[in-house]
Amino acid sequence: MFRMKRLAGSPACSFCGKKGDDVAKLVAGPRVYGAGPRVYICDECVTVANRLMEGAGNVATITPASNTAPAPASPR
Repeated sequence: MFRMKRLAGSPACSFCGKKGDDVAKLVAGPRVYGAGPRVYICDECVTVANRLMEGAGNVATITPASNTAPAPASPR
């Protein structure tokens, strides 16, 4: 599991930790079972995720500091 990254109580991207004021868009996921914390994703992380989905291979790691996708693994 992953831990949500929250800054000072305001909504933040669950993947990179950027607050809603620091990104163009922040999308909130549904609450699990109507309670508990929401999961958020920013437009920048959506872009990175789209690049990962378009690439070859099925596993990749995102470095939060750089917020860029690594080169996909070559098929074996």
